[in-house]
Amino acid sequence: MAAFALLRIVDAFVVLNEVKILPDDFMPTLREMVSFRNRVVHIYWDVDDEAVYRIVQEHLNDFDRFTTLIADYLERHEADSEE
Repeated sequence: MAAFALLRIVDAFVVLNEVKILPDDFMPTLREMVSFRNRVVHIYWDVDDEAVYRIVQEHLNDFDRFTTLIADYLERHEADSEE
């Protein structure tokens, strides 16, 4: 795998998508996550408390999906390296 210079947080997800670790259908969700993170970090005074609550209540499974995809890749990669 080539070395990549990450200019934006979303670039990490793009690279993982390009090497088929993250599926195409998950990319819009990841972009939304990065966008919301940027808003919380850089424009925190204008973050809607209700939006934060809704995300915590309805979208924590996105983190589960991300960690599962990464863990599955690592398990496959580990199995391949043992052969």
